[in-house]
Amino acid sequence: MGVELKLTDNELPVSPVFIDFLLHAVEDIPYEDAPWGDQLSEVMVNDQRRIVEQAAENARRVLATRDGQKAIARSYELLMALMTGNVEAIKDIQLKFHFINIIGVPRNGGSYLTKEVYRALGYDPARVPNVIAHDGFPDAGPFRFEKGVNSYMTALHTLAEYLTMVEVYFGRNKPHSGKIPVPKKLLKGTYAGGFFHRILGDAVENIFTVRHPVTSCISTYEKSGGLPPDERFAVRGNIE
Repeated sequence: MGVELKLTDNELPVSPVFIDFLLHAVEDIPYEDAPWGDQLSEVMVNDQRRIVEQAAENARRVLATRDGQKAIARSYELLMALMTGNVEAIKDIQLKFHFINIIGVPRNGGSYLTKEVYRALGYDPARVPNVIAHDGFPDAGPFRFEKGVNSYMTALHTLAEYLTMVEVYFGRNKPHSGKIPVPKKLLKGTYAGGFFHRILGDAVENIFTVRHPVTSCISTYEKSGGLPPDERFAVRGNIE
């Protein structure tokens, strides 16, 4: 007796940020003044709304190209490998790339360090996309199971998309000591340390940032816009 399980992109849709990344890649659109590295203005940056609103049109443009189709297919191939424990498919990535994860509580200097690592490797941080360098993707977090949401599957799916982006963005770069370095500010790695360590490989480096609690609190205060007149902060993002 055979059982066939069928999942489509209706159940597992492509992430809008993945589509946005692929659009830049297939149409050779450069990243200019990527905001993730700006930690001096204390301005909250949220480009997610634009990315979501433009996702359908961007997906049409991506799917109109052979490279776009290939990358999307690759992401689902990696997702299947992660779901079924296909170690060999993941091992090729582990052997090619050296993942450097920078992890720390928000406002503890992780973005500064990530930016400096990219500079040391010869990148202009302003031209490195947020989804490659910064927080939020892959999406790991406390377990959630509700209508349309299984956070374990979300972590697997977004990691598969991230690994695809790593292949596209870093794949042709020069190796250092035999592997291509891949720096990433991976705050959400704290939610699933074993998961990321096993998938990214034994050679993965995890760098933890620690900052004096007073300066960390001041930075959080300023990032939130200072004390409002009613002394109550409006929740605008995870930083609060």
